[in-house]
Amino acid sequence: AKQKEIPMSETTNPRFKITGKIYSGFLTLETWDGGMPFPRSVVRTSDSVVGLLVDKTNQRVLLVRQNRPAMVREDNPDGSIVELVAGRFDVNLGPKALLVKEAKEEAGVTITENDVELVNMGEPMALSAGVLTERCFGGIAFIRSDQIAQGDEGYGVADEGENISRVWMPIDKFISPDTRHDCWRVYAMAQFLARRLAEAEINRLRAEP
Repeated sequence: AKQKEIPMSETTNPRFKITGKIYSGFLTLETWDGGMPFPRSVVRTSDSVVGLLVDKTNQRVLLVRQNRPAMVREDNPDGSIVELVAGRFDVNLGPKALLVKEAKEEAGVTITENDVELVNMGEPMALSAGVLTERCFGGIAFIRSDQIAQGDEGYGVADEGENISRVWMPIDKFISPDTRHDCWRVYAMAQFLARRLAEAEINRLRAEP
């Protein structure tokens, strides 16, 4: 599950060639030549997973709020964003196992891999293909009250500077077209849940005598 870095001499398409590395750290900024008028910059980083946690008994979903430096703007000076439980493949885990780990760390929810359903037939999806190598897996888990720790504040890994709080949202509001979301991945999972609930209702109606 950990992403393999492409060596300088290795590419999967002879048209494209890595010509240099500008920076290497948490991410890598590379320059590529593909016969274009100017070199292209590519941000190489690990793939990721996000998960939607659904408390169907209480008709609500669990999101998380944290401060992200990349989200700091004049109208959002603390960089606050409401998003899904998420993690990167900087550990050797599969997408379901990684989501289990992140649900515990970021939201205090104890789930197993059997609770997780991956969307898109279990395949990751590109996030910003023009510049970013990252692809993201999506998952959904229906959770019970006994899987949810007490308290909505103080989650995340303190050593990584995380201070995450839970955000509970009624399912009806979450999937409503009138609800504004901060994150594309949240919006996408709202559409997935809306479709899943609609399919369940259709199947229920068909089963009625």
